[in-house]
Amino acid sequence: MQWLLLCAATVLAGLIIWRTGAFRAWSVIGPSRHWRVHTRPLAILMIAAITIWFAVQAGFVAYQQKMHEDETGQAKFDPESLTTNDWAFLSVVPGTVGIILLLAGHLGGKTGAPRELGFAPSQFIPGLLGGILGLLVVLPIMLWWMMFLEWFYNVIHLQHPNEHDLLRVIKSAPPGAAKVAIIIGATVVAPVFEEFVFRGHLQTLLVRLFTERRATAPGFPLSPELASSEAMTSVLEVNRSPSRYWMAIVLSSIVFALIHPPWMAPAIFVLSLCLGYLYQRTGLLWATIVLHSLFNIYNTVVFLHQMS
Repeated sequence: MQWLLLCAATVLAGLIIWRTGAFRAWSVIGPSRHWRVHTRPLAILMIAAITIWFAVQAGFVAYQQKMHEDETGQAKFDPESLTTNDWAFLSVVPGTVGIILLLAGHLGGKTGAPRELGFAPSQFIPGLLGGILGLLVVLPIMLWWMMFLEWFYNVIHLQHPNEHDLLRVIKSAPPGAAKVAIIIGATVVAPVFEEFVFRGHLQTLLVRLFTERRATAPGFPLSPELASSEAMTSVLEVNRSPSRYWMAIVLSSIVFALIHPPWMAPAIFVLSLCLGYLYQRTGLLWATIVLHSLFNIYNTVVFLHQMS
């Protein structure tokens, strides 16, 4: 029955790909709103969000090391000693702080309006529909890819964990608020923060880098004093080649895969390619957030079902 459902889902995904023209090279370009976004503030905000996300985690680990010092002052902190409450903190708080910083920067700064990055409130419904449609395509692709990876790992005799660290913690955690917080962190907080950083910021910046350049051309003088000289003005030239958009998607996907455990990186890379394409195709950050969240929910539900 599982194979039958997977084959049916694969056929449905193929029909959606054909009907939406996703196989066409130019489909990756989609709506171009990124040119309105201010790149320097966007880059600064991305770096600040990643820094505070890392700093909260590093501060928590330093606190745990201090708590586990022995009489000689040597830290004997072991990640295996983290409690369910500790994992709940790590899965929710750093990402939430990063999201708050990003939202505050966009709503109160000069990085560009939320509509340009695709997370305005009015864009939620189209993004929700796009994310659900994207899941129907991405899920069978990922299932086939993960089965191939498992076969390949067996061939090369690569030993790896059977589940993500958070899933392992969820499996062993007793029922309660901490377990719920870990699930929320994995299915909501992580997708939102990661999509903001890797699609909304990093991929947007790379698209601008690879597709745009400033050039000078003759123009009208800005003041009467310049009327006697050859006035020049700066113009923006855009190279809308699909290969340049794919360069941005691939590079951001490599970075995204590298922050995950090595044995998960190939699967995460393919998932990120799909998310990057969806973002470029729709221009909606809501769509990638919904797809990423639904994919994590699916994996969590399947994992919990297998436990029962």
